[in-house]
Amino acid sequence: MYGKRELQHIDFGDARLTERLEKMLEDFANNPSASIPEACGSLAAAKAAYRFFSNDAVEAKKIRNGYCKATIEKMVEQGENVTFLFKADATNIVFSSHKKLAGIGVLRNQNARGLNLHTTLVSTENEVTLGIVDQYCWSRKPEDYGKRAERSKKPIEEKESFRWIESFRASQKSLPSNAKGIFIADRGADIYELFLEPRNQNMHILIRALHNRALTDSSEKMFQDLEKTDCVGTVKVLINRSGERKERRAARFASDGSFQ
Repeated sequence: MYGKRELQHIDFGDARLTERLEKMLEDFANNPSASIPEACGSLAAAKAAYRFFSNDAVEAKKIRNGYCKATIEKMVEQGENVTFLFKADATNIVFSSHKKLAGIGVLRNQNARGLNLHTTLVSTENEVTLGIVDQYCWSRKPEDYGKRAERSKKPIEEKESFRWIESFRASQKSLPSNAKGIFIADRGADIYELFLEPRNQNMHILIRALHNRALTDSSEKMFQDLEKTDCVGTVKVLINRSGERKERRAARFASDGSFQ
């Protein structure tokens, strides 16, 4: 359930719109995979939801910014010497089955259509989720599909990879001065421009490596240097049973450095 606190910074200029948003979020959270009519539960509620979306005063940016402000307030309330984990990643919102949907972008191929969503979620060190501090939604133009070589020549600000930098900046901006932050991202964030970003002493980054980069304190590159490094710990991940799949433990590094 969504409380009023998450919505207190969202101002549409009409309290009735905020009340409607609160009711919709409750309905959608209770049945996230349902269509709007199914989630709303009645024809009247569904019509009210569609009227909400078509209202000129309603902007996605207002909702996101308001929610981010509430998240930052929760971070401040955690007190001093807290470590916050900023987890950034992108996902696709797929609408390929909606053949008549106009203005939608391409995804991995011309037949896959939908939107791209890049979100930065923040939690405490003991995995208490507080909310989001940044989110960006966009679509790719169908006519730009297959032009990777041309995109590589563009400045970083015009590339999709710039989302990682914006995400890092928003994370660092939200971090209280009396806390520590760790920005965590997948291989898409292994870009040189991100490592060049000015970083406060209380902000750190943890990026899954994509490129075999040179090291300042070794004659070998990173991957070769890591192969010679002793394992310092183990990670055990339990994969629960699902359907015909049996419960198992995911692949992990053992304490002797072997891969299981």
